[in-house]
Amino acid sequence: MSATVEQPRLRNLEIFPVQSDGRRYICLRDPEGFAQQLMIVSEEAGVLLSCMDGSHSVSEIQAAFVRRFGQLVFSDRVTALIKALDESLMLDSPRFRDYFEELRRDFVDAPVRASSHAGTAYPAEPEVLLRRIDSFFSHPEGPGSLPPDSAEGDGSGLRRVSAIVAPHIDLHRGGTTYAWAYHGLSRAEPVDLFIILGINHNAANHLYSLSSKDYQTPLGIQRTNQDAVSFIRERCGDWIVEDEIAHRNEHSIEFQVAFLQHLFDRVAWGKENAQPEIVPVLCSSFLHLLQPGQPAGALPELASFTEALRDLVRGFNGNVCVIASVDLSHVGPRFGDRSPVSPIQMRALESQNLSLLHKVASLDAEGFLAEIREDDNRTRIDAVPAVYAMLTSLELRKGQLLKYNQAAEEGGQSCVTFASLSFE
Repeated sequence: MSATVEQPRLRNLEIFPVQSDGRRYICLRDPEGFAQQLMIVSEEAGVLLSCMDGSHSVSEIQAAFVRRFGQLVFSDRVTALIKALDESLMLDSPRFRDYFEELRRDFVDAPVRASSHAGTAYPAEPEVLLRRIDSFFSHPEGPGSLPPDSAEGDGSGLRRVSAIVAPHIDLHRGGTTYAWAYHGLSRAEPVDLFIILGINHNAANHLYSLSSKDYQTPLGIQRTNQDAVSFIRERCGDWIVEDEIAHRNEHSIEFQVAFLQHLFDRVAWGKENAQPEIVPVLCSSFLHLLQPGQPAGALPELASFTEALRDLVRGFNGNVCVIASVDLSHVGPRFGDRSPVSPIQMRALESQNLSLLHKVASLDAEGFLAEIREDDNRTRIDAVPAVYAMLTSLELRKGQLLKYNQAAEEGGQSCVTFASLSFE
């Protein structure tokens, strides 16, 4: 083994308990999608995994097992686990870095950002996808179907939507909540440019990742506005494109593009005018970078990006709408909590989330951030970097909560919350 694998380091994986036939196991999943298969190991092996932080040798991992269970685990069992993890691309190792570099080169050379979730998270057939999204609008919990003439004419007399918040949870669980956000857009002034602020679920070196690539879904190729991308890059510097490969498998922008293309297909202003373009940006968490009492604006990359976004919107010749593609809380054993989520906890979570969403709808960026920092983001709200950038970059007049929802896994193993909002 190489020196790196002799002191194995797990990549940024989701590690959570599962049960089968009355026994508990540990499941490993790669949220970045490089390791495409789940790995299931025994509960005892979880102790071995907990030592794989790049600072423990095989013998030190063995010793930790002895301390925990009072019995020896042979070195060949530890090395076999390390080998399986490495072959599955779950270790930060030379094997993974070589694989990653090859993917990075292929992504840089690709003319478009190809769909990575068609055929799995949503249908790959265009007409099937259009009908699926239609069903979210007409669903009893949805906002109602999109009338084909909802925005005919030049848009005069219609309200202007400057931003929306929409979920990025899978469409099966969140489709009707997406629909509430896009239904409002269908009845608003036509938009010329959509700036999509997605959440980067991948490990990243920088707070923001801008891409110049067009986005492809089964509904076609969604053009990216190259002038806007160049403007942001020139204002921020080249660091903002260094993590561009994060766009390769990230769903938080792709799902919004599919809904936008559905809107363009179903609503008159998407057909009669030149199709709007996008600016795709992935946002990474910054909470861990802040010292107690330190304002978020003290972070140079955050300040640079929000200023560039503000100037882009002010100077753009046309209507701009920012889409914050975010979810809210992530709780339960699936996300590292010890106990299943109970109905009582879900009701308490709803109350907490609605308090937070009231601050967002009231355009209170600092209050939104302070409330999350107060309990050290105990429920793992991932919306922070995108929503904070939206609120501090745009000159918004008012906001409105359109829909709040929760998606709970059977048995309380997880609960994810999400919402749609609209801003003028």
